[in-house]
Amino acid sequence: MSFKPGDLVLVQPDSEKPGVSEPEWWMGWVVFCEGNARDPIALSLFQVADCDDGCIRWVNADEATRLVLSGLQTSKVLPL
Repeated sequence: MSFKPGDLVLVQPDSEKPGVSEPEWWMGWVVFCEGNARDPIALSLFQVADCDDGCIRWVNADEATRLVLSGLQTSKVLPL
């Protein structure tokens, strides 16, 4: 999946982490994308700013789903 800074994503954290109490899901804006060591083109980690509290967290690509909002023009989105 192709993510880029400015994308709105739905994050569903891995619930298998022992001792970690996280919400079932949260929404945020992609701030930074990083490729993996084997294939720098394949993005695997993202920094995402939580829409609720502004906290920036690292997210694995398999925990994120890109949201497409009809009528949202990327040219009118304010940078973080």
